[in-house]
Amino acid sequence: MPESEEATDATVIGWFVSEGQAVEEHDPLLEVSTDKVTLEVAAPASGTLSKILVADNERIHPGHILGIISTGNHEPESTPEAKQSTHASATVPVSKTETGSTRLSPLVKRMVAENNLDVKKIKGSGRDGRITAKDVEAFLSIPRQSSPATGGDDFIPHTPMRRKISDHMVDSLLKTSPHVTSVFDMDMSTVIRHRQANRYAFQKRGGRLTITAYFLVATARALQKNPIVNSQWEEDGIRLMRDINIGIATALGSDGLIVPVVKRADRLSLMEASETLNGLVEAARQNRLTREDVQGG
Repeated sequence: MPESEEATDATVIGWFVSEGQAVEEHDPLLEVSTDKVTLEVAAPASGTLSKILVADNERIHPGHILGIISTGNHEPESTPEAKQSTHASATVPVSKTETGSTRLSPLVKRMVAENNLDVKKIKGSGRDGRITAKDVEAFLSIPRQSSPATGGDDFIPHTPMRRKISDHMVDSLLKTSPHVTSVFDMDMSTVIRHRQANRYAFQKRGGRLTITAYFLVATARALQKNPIVNSQWEEDGIRLMRDINIGIATALGSDGLIVPVVKRADRLSLMEASETLNGLVEAARQNRLTREDVQGG
């Protein structure tokens, strides 16, 4: 590919072909990852891949010679077309295996294997329906019931791109970017009308309907629709939490602040959420919270 002013360093994720294997022009040879995109490097000509010059996980730079293709007309030699230029807008071609099924990149294969997934159930968004790493992540983010025997949460291994984004965000937070506060206006008139119409009914049942209860229920519903937000960053991946447990900051006057946790908030009605919330806040202010009440949020 031609050199580009926007080119940047990249990391080799894996080769699709081995030394000595025949390739056709435009067949994908290997997959590389930059800070922003994961893309494939296509064969510049038909022939035989006679030499691989870079290994998996090796860092490469624009103009780096990745391998040598012998076309059969002359001795193998490195060609300008075999150089890697990591252009952010490069297209990602797709190839087919001999069986006709869509070929998976090494990254996608690894994600599928690690999560024991059926690729037939994953809808590909890449060219000609190719399954990408983002497609696998989107599939994994869909809420699914965990096995009762294990009770485990879903787990998404980090991609090189996600790791790099994390590094940049930490650097930005600690070193480069100033902090700002964003404030948004919200029309709460519908909520206020609903509260006015129902708070006396709640009081008759021994409850107190607060605005915070509405925020709690709305947040739980939003997390149901966006499960990737209800997750925990770990060294090797992102753990999608099965339960939606929401911490509610509770002021204790001059004693400070504590955050009791409403467990499984997505399963609570507005009345149940209000009762649970009021009970936790009252227990916090009376110093009656247990260890379990402040864990798992």
